[in-house]
Amino acid sequence: MKKWILTVFGVQPILGKRVAAIDEKIERIAMYPFGNTLEQCAQIIYLNGYKARLVNLKIMADVISKRIGQARAKDLAAYAAGKSAREIASTNGNNQFTVYRRIMKSVAEATEELEDCGYDERKMDRDYGGMKFIRAVMAGLEGKLRGK
Repeated sequence: MKKWILTVFGVQPILGKRVAAIDEKIERIAMYPFGNTLEQCAQIIYLNGYKARLVNLKIMADVISKRIGQARAKDLAAYAAGKSAREIASTNGNNQFTVYRRIMKSVAEATEELEDCGYDERKMDRDYGGMKFIRAVMAGLEGKLRGK
């Protein structure tokens, strides 16, 4: 589940733009007067489902942050964004090993929280594994996913 926890935090900076783009696309489809109504409805339903999954990622990050606290969530987000434990430690004046242990403890608690909400690794793979930008974020996290 480590890969999914880091991915949830790694995608947060781009979710807002993605959701806004989907909203614009839905509006364009809905306002187009010459289209096939059934096809337009099908596209809008698909896009709303996709948007709901993106919003759900934001909610997951919020729920996890509430459980682990804002300071630890900030460290986890920085780690997911590509910073090393040493870089994170240098910004907040802690020992890098302490920061790394705290991040790994946060990942474990986040995993528990998501599993309590019904999201295990299989469900995350099924619901989010097919999204190209999610896979791209995961590829960027590859070095941090040794322990998966």
